[in-house]
Amino acid sequence: MSAHYAIHCLDGPESGPVRERALAAHRDYVDGLQAHIAMSGPLLAEDGVARTGQLYIVEAEDEHDARRFIDEDPFTVAGVFASITVHRFWAKFLNGAREAV
Repeated sequence: MSAHYAIHCLDGPESGPVRERALAAHRDYVDGLQAHIAMSGPLLAEDGVARTGQLYIVEAEDEHDARRFIDEDPFTVAGVFASITVHRFWAKFLNGAREAV
């Protein structure tokens, strides 16, 4: 039975150029797995422009599967992220409404 996992990634110092070089491969990767991605996008600095990391909510069979997803992301392979955490996630609110239990 699959579940949702939150994957929180923070960029390493000076990772901007590495991120730019890996961006096309990253986009191809996530486009190929979009059926498993409930939500994703870059984390931004307070200026709303500078990227500081990445957040994913993915559907996976287990934590190992979720970790494989992020381990194979070209951003991870290229060394963009200084830290990655993976947690099982249960959405209690969705689109402004409490989900039925």
